[in-house]
Amino acid sequence: VREERERAKVHMRETEAAARQVAEERAKLEALQAAEERARLEAMQDADGRATDGLAPRVYLRHNGCNTGGVMVRLPSTFADLLKLADEKLTQEPGLAARRIFVATGDEVHESEFGLLANNEVLYISCGEAWLKPTTSSTDLEAAACNLHSKDGNVVASLQLAPPPLTAPPPPPPPPP
Repeated sequence: VREERERAKVHMRETEAAARQVAEERAKLEALQAAEERARLEAMQDADGRATDGLAPRVYLRHNGCNTGGVMVRLPSTFADLLKLADEKLTQEPGLAARRIFVATGDEVHESEFGLLANNEVLYISCGEAWLKPTTSSTDLEAAACNLHSKDGNVVASLQLAPPPLTAPPPPPPPPP
């Protein structure tokens, strides 16, 4: 009986040592996999966080002064192509042309700054008019209008944004029986 107890203790110590070794190996493997994933993700971005995985950054195009109604697109390779894409996606009125691009801070993007646009950037497209701060509150929406300009800068169309409809609150629940 004493020999069996000793063998059982030795077996338990060997099992515990094997379990510790397996846990250590698992931790090393998980750390290695995490490091490989970080390296893979870092390799897909340059120093400015722009995607280098073969896909162009994704940007959102919206009308100047409008905080809704935009489209998501891949950033084309040139500034001229971006203006052309904005024409196709946003300015569908004859005689209109996208001429200026602004970022959310109100700063205008010039052709020389095109390479600085980042992934998930919201771009406000103007048909010649100056920067208009996007409207966000319902009171701002009541008075807001997005003007579309012709190539010579004249207003040719205006989009009036309506506030969301007011709805009555739901009735209170019935009292418990």
